[in-house]
Amino acid sequence: MRVNGPYADAIRGAIGSAWIAGDYAGAAAASQHTTFPVATTAGDLFRGPHVVTGGSPDEARGILETKRQIRELRGRLEEGREALRQLAEETQQFEITIAQALSGITALTDEHHRREKATVGFEAQLQRSADETARLAQKGEQLARRTPAGGGGARELEPARGGSASLDQPPGAGPVVGGRAIDGGPTAAARSP
Repeated sequence: MRVNGPYADAIRGAIGSAWIAGDYAGAAAASQHTTFPVATTAGDLFRGPHVVTGGSPDEARGILETKRQIRELRGRLEEGREALRQLAEETQQFEITIAQALSGITALTDEHHRREKATVGFEAQLQRSADETARLAQKGEQLARRTPAGGGGARELEPARGGSASLDQPPGAGPVVGGRAIDGGPTAAARSP
């Protein structure tokens, strides 16, 4: 080993005739071949092949190091508890949001159902109206066919079927059904004596 610098003589005197090895295995091997002490950078000192002193094995810890680790672990534990509390609060907020969303979905589903029922009711009412209109049209045709034979009924029916007005009917009079104008006034045939 070479020592340089302003304190080189003091260092050489302190080291004396010692060897320095990079690791434990190298120091153990070197101590087999020399009577000089062989030291490692970790602090192990070999005095011959059978005597080893110093060093600090990884498993051996001093009381101060143990206390420091306990403090660090307590700090990490408290950080973990705080993170857990925050997660619990977030979870609670998510549960509230989910409950509100489900409530909104339920309300919208109920409104949709109510409107579907109303639509079905309106469609049924429309169908009844269409059926009633068809029934009334059919009834009107039946009444028109039953008109008395000698009273000029054929001419009276033409306006009801969309034809031209009857010669016996005054201008502007409505269609005739059963000898009476639909607008409620008497026909020309009914007015004549």
